[in-house]
Amino acid sequence: MKGTLWKTIVFVVVFLVIFENVNRLFMDKYSYIKYKDFYSERENLDVLFLGTSRVINGVDPMELWHDWGIASYNLANYSETICTNYWQLVNALQYTQPKVVVLDLFASHTEYTVNDAMLHHFTDAMPMGRTKIRTVMDLEEENRWDQYLFEFSLYHSRWNGELTLQDIKPELWKTRGGEIRYNVVPNDQPQFVPKEQYNEMSGVNLEYLQKIIDLCKQKEIQIILTYMPYAPDETSQRNANYGYIIAKKNDIPYLDIIREGLEFNYATDMADDGGHMSALGARKVTDFLGKYLTEKCNVPDRRNDHSYDYWNADYTNYMQFKANMINDQTDLMFFLVLLSDRNLETAIYLGTDSLALKDRNIAELLESIAIFGHAEYFIKNSFEDNEICIEVMNKNTNEKISVKTFYREELNLWKEG
Repeated sequence: MKGTLWKTIVFVVVFLVIFENVNRLFMDKYSYIKYKDFYSERENLDVLFLGTSRVINGVDPMELWHDWGIASYNLANYSETICTNYWQLVNALQYTQPKVVVLDLFASHTEYTVNDAMLHHFTDAMPMGRTKIRTVMDLEEENRWDQYLFEFSLYHSRWNGELTLQDIKPELWKTRGGEIRYNVVPNDQPQFVPKEQYNEMSGVNLEYLQKIIDLCKQKEIQIILTYMPYAPDETSQRNANYGYIIAKKNDIPYLDIIREGLEFNYATDMADDGGHMSALGARKVTDFLGKYLTEKCNVPDRRNDHSYDYWNADYTNYMQFKANMINDQTDLMFFLVLLSDRNLETAIYLGTDSLALKDRNIAELLESIAIFGHAEYFIKNSFEDNEICIEVMNKNTNEKISVKTFYREELNLWKEG
């Protein structure tokens, strides 16, 4: 009898292990890649970021580490809601005890609807347990629970031609959840409505926002509400202004970052028509938050803590990833965005009457390099006016990363020659 029982137990354990590995093979890898480092962290993180894609694209944990020594994770997700933010936090607090939670309010006035892709991005990597079950039961209709709790029921058909090497050996991003965008779409400078004009928040959004605030206070975690920079219409501005009401009621900080004296340039700092920041905008916001978290929240600098040495190794890998992007880039605007980095030294060679300096978008990007990086300009009679040559060095290693020459083509597009 005992032998049969043990055989049954061993069979069940082996079956569950095999099933879990098969399930992981077939599942979409976005969730696993984004959150794998979070679940495997060996020390507590000091700061967690919650919110929508505006936070994913707007906060770079690797630069927070390099410049401020802040150990953080960007847990934000695409099309996230305040309701899912709450469950993100409940789940996260089982694995780390942060000093600060930063919650963005862009989704505060969005009516809750289930976005299957978004919810899978969040839940697929969650370890099976009570919190995952409660999350799915709260956020999804009962007849769809199975695809979130037993993902194989959704992904099993991927065997038919969809599986790739990335499924077998996923390439993890050493970005601590951030996804920075290196394209630029010039926007016009918006006109802002007064803070006193606001749209009230109600329903489940208000309910779950209060639950997040209360949970942080219960756990003695500082919570900061933010509204990431954007190119807003009047409705969005009025939504953002309600953050001041919530913050005052709960006696917590609220940062509508674009109103905090940030020198945000709408010609270079947006990656699309008003919704998401480019790498330049993200760098400014990350710097702003690093300074605020250090000075106002007393978040410690971990760079001299040897238990965090692996962060330095991950940052080296992160810089190699950026160096590869620089070498692969053939569009001048994208290339210049990548050069706005304090780790880089840049030499820029131009003709005496260069068309690049007459192109407002290119000129603005060239100027931005001086804000975050180091650039020297050289005027060469031998260069054509439609020609620009750029040499890039790693300032820390003196290693040459790239030498590229770009030419202006039709429609004012600058491409590598």
